[in-house]
Amino acid sequence: MIKNITNIILTNSGDIHSFSSLRQKFKNVYHFPMIKIKYTEYKLDFGEFDYAVFCSKNSVKSLVQNITNDKFPKNLKCISIGTKTSKLLEKFGFKIFLTSKKSYSKDMIEDIKEIDDLKDSKFLLMQGNLSSNKLYNDLKNITNVKKVISYQTTMVKKKSVELENLLYNKETITVFTSPSSFDAFCLNYNPESTKIVSIGKTTSDYIANKDFKIDLTSKMQTFEKISHEILKNY
Repeated sequence: MIKNITNIILTNSGDIHSFSSLRQKFKNVYHFPMIKIKYTEYKLDFGEFDYAVFCSKNSVKSLVQNITNDKFPKNLKCISIGTKTSKLLEKFGFKIFLTSKKSYSKDMIEDIKEIDDLKDSKFLLMQGNLSSNKLYNDLKNITNVKKVISYQTTMVKKKSVELENLLYNKETITVFTSPSSFDAFCLNYNPESTKIVSIGKTTSDYIANKDFKIDLTSKMQTFEKISHEILKNY
């Protein structure tokens, strides 16, 4: 356990409410988003799809933005990569057919393979522009699927003097929740100036391939779980 670090830096887009437990122990929790999310516009005939696959809450929010009440896909069976995404789908009135037990696409595809009418169904896959094609290719090998880029992720390229001062003058822990947030961070800052905490294996593998040391990897891909891991280890 490493002590005396009082500064946590969060790099995710959106709000940081799910990290609130960190304030129980750490004096300063800062939010410097490294990426921006923009929902795309698209038109779909949802009647031609049997299932829709969602890999993040951003895809759900994008879908809601692009449908009207008279076009609401009441019969669409939703498959989600995690409980948080499923809860958001339910909040907007969607039917949850399946929630993958783990937050990785390789586990989700194994769950999908168990669907009885798989070969005769049509799937809609909602992903961001930086998402890997692996899930799409895996689905294409076993069923009919259409992929929609439902949101765009862009890097924040402007340097923050406040963040720079923190990194180079204080003991800090920086939390990365995606490979893209790490890439954006590297545009302006030195990753070796902070302790690196990653949300999961995919992000950790990416950072390690860049030859940087990961100090802690969360066992589960949620903001609450990564907060728990930080509180337990620092």
